[in-house]
Amino acid sequence: MTKPTHWNDALAEALNVFEDAQYAARWLETPNVALGGAAPRDLLDTESGWQVVKRALAAVEYGHPL
Repeated sequence: MTKPTHWNDALAEALNVFEDAQYAARWLETPNVALGGAAPRDLLDTESGWQVVKRALAAVEYGHPL
């Protein structure tokens, strides 16, 4: 499986938020109810999907539940 277009950006942002590389990677791979049941990784091939993932990470960073 190839890495999605925005994978490196998303991993860097998730690492910034979670401060744990394994947890950040796992979060990106895990289906998320707030993302309609999709794993964040599944959204990273488009700019609009990447923006959705960035908003989700920002929500986590600022303590908003997902």
